[in-house]
Amino acid sequence: MGPYADANAEGQGDEDARKRAEAQAVVERAKKHCEADTAALTDIFQGMADDLEVMVGGERQWDKQALAERKRFKRPIVTSNRLKGAAKQVTGEVYKSRPSIRCAPADGAADPRTADVYEGIIRHIENRSMAQITYPMLVQSATHCGRGQIRLALQWSDEGKFDTPEQLERAFDMEIVQRLISNQFAVRWDKNAKDPLYADAEHCTVYAEVDQEEFKQAYPQAGAAGWAAASKWASSQSRWTSAGKIPLAEYWEVKKEPVRVVQMRHDRPSYGPDRGVDMFGQPLPREIEQPTGETTALADPSAAVLAEAQASGWSVVRERTAYKRTICMYLLGGSDVLAGPIYWPGQRIPIFTCHGEVMHVGEERIEHGIARDAAPDQRRLNLALSIETELVGTAPLNPYLVEDKMIQGYEDEWVLAGRQPAAYLRYKPGTNGAKPERVQPIPGNPGLQQMAANATDGVKAATGFYDASLGARSNETSGVAIDARDEQADTGAYVYGANLAATLQAMGQEMVNVIPAIYSRRQMVAILGRDNTPAVVNLEEMRAQGLGLDIGKYQVICSQGVNYQTQRDKDNDLLAKAADTSPDPFKPIFFKRLIANTQLDDKDEIIAEITAVGQMMGLLPPAAGAAPPMPGAPPAPAMAPPGLPPPGAPMPLPAGPEAAPPPMPPPMPMPAPAPGQGSGREAAFAAAMDEIIARRNGAAPRGMPPIPPPRAPAARTRVGAAGPPGM
Repeated sequence: MGPYADANAEGQGDEDARKRAEAQAVVERAKKHCEADTAALTDIFQGMADDLEVMVGGERQWDKQALAERKRFKRPIVTSNRLKGAAKQVTGEVYKSRPSIRCAPADGAADPRTADVYEGIIRHIENRSMAQITYPMLVQSATHCGRGQIRLALQWSDEGKFDTPEQLERAFDMEIVQRLISNQFAVRWDKNAKDPLYADAEHCTVYAEVDQEEFKQAYPQAGAAGWAAASKWASSQSRWTSAGKIPLAEYWEVKKEPVRVVQMRHDRPSYGPDRGVDMFGQPLPREIEQPTGETTALADPSAAVLAEAQASGWSVVRERTAYKRTICMYLLGGSDVLAGPIYWPGQRIPIFTCHGEVMHVGEERIEHGIARDAAPDQRRLNLALSIETELVGTAPLNPYLVEDKMIQGYEDEWVLAGRQPAAYLRYKPGTNGAKPERVQPIPGNPGLQQMAANATDGVKAATGFYDASLGARSNETSGVAIDARDEQADTGAYVYGANLAATLQAMGQEMVNVIPAIYSRRQMVAILGRDNTPAVVNLEEMRAQGLGLDIGKYQVICSQGVNYQTQRDKDNDLLAKAADTSPDPFKPIFFKRLIANTQLDDKDEIIAEITAVGQMMGLLPPAAGAAPPMPGAPPAPAMAPPGLPPPGAPMPLPAGPEAAPPPMPPPMPMPAPAPGQGSGREAAFAAAMDEIIARRNGAAPRGMPPIPPPRAPAARTRVGAAGPPGM
């Protein structure tokens, strides 16, 4: 090897040593932060574990000492889990109407059409991530134990599909996905974070377990040394780990780089550039530039840049030290950094915690779900039911009072009689002809029934869900009373839905922060409309119109309420009532809106037929080339020429005092209703509809004018200036 090779080898060795030192420093920081964060969360995690034990039901709801005692003496153990019904009510509300993420402009450079595109991309991400399942599971975890975890991640769009040139071109395209963290104890947040959703956290540790064989295949260079020691800090309690699994840790860290920011304003006159000399060699006077009042900001300006700016009329208004945040992740295993740093293009650690109920006692933080306050009453109910079952079950097995000589020779028969029914029992008369007598059973204890009833009421009071809220029949009969009862139950559990909405709002804002970095360079991007209609947006056309995902600032609003389908059903009910109660001329209008709001396959054809009949009857304005009205129908109202008021409206007065208004036209005559029928207009409308149906079936009479062809559904075009379709 020559001198150059030796120098390169020496430089490579220094670089490797530097990387090893950095990796060791990362591992030490991760261990230090993990130990401190776990110590702060120990009480919260212990309470969460107890809540989960109660929610699971079965023998886990029992006190361990009481359970061991009853098992020892083979006494009945009865469990009646009354908590799952209340938890299902909370989760069911999310299944029925999950919160929706909305976007809106947040500065002057933003545009509502781009906000609609952001919404469509977020709905597309939710659809790919199965949000209809993950969101209810998230709030279910918060309801059960007080915490649920979800995260954002990046993945390749077409991983493993490189068979065509088009797929190869998309080899580096990435997608944003949502992933549920099923283990409630896997996330350890920075204990010094003050934000309720940990937006200000500077570090976070997320644990996962992988199979040993999978780990060896993925990281053959890591080896197996150090795993036993690593597992001590990788999990705070051994019951939260699985046998045969290797714990890994994602260590998220926010790196802050100080930046000196200087704000300047152009507030002083300054001289323009040197204009040279005149014909006599004298310098020409420089132009004076007047102050414009503009402001600008500079990052880490040097002294020379500041001096040049001040010479040009700029003055320093204020300055501060800001911090540039960089989010990165290291994958740790044992005492090594297996991968990283992996950078996240957002503004916070992409992990989001949905809380249950949170209380603060001084500096102590208490988190719990729906089972914490109801657990004592649930255990009391189980005990009362178990004792009652024991008394009822042992009544036929009460012993007999006998003398020794009464059962002498029949001992086996009497022993079996206490365990199973017998057709007869033999005995020998005792003193004075006495016979065996059974001990009277203990009479029913009304205290047990009262104890069970009180415990059941205690569970209802602690959870806020009573019988009517859980589906039991109540004395409410009107819809208003039933809705009021539902609202009372929702009020007790509204905190869980509100916390879910806050979590989704924070996650939606982070998606808005990340979307420009992932999707801005693409030509096309898939979206979903508010009615879940798929569409494709041409980003190049948007950029040609001065719009773009990276132009402007956008904010996220998470709205709670009924979902799109439920709202559409309510709208249909309103339209149907309006069509029933409105005057005749307005009925076709509501009918058209009602049909358009349905999911019928031939709704466009039905709307066209209603329009045709309405035009023939004069209930709707005629179209160009429309057919003549039906015989017996009232004449269609005359349409006003352009520039003139409609018929019946007063004409504008000409200039001059002698001008007089023209006479008003007489009202349109209406045909008299036939006996036993409605108005003539309604009868003609019904007759026209009957003939339309007959003509659709091939039985149209001769001489009838042709029906205008139904309007074909408009083809969806790619999004331009009018915004994405379906929004």
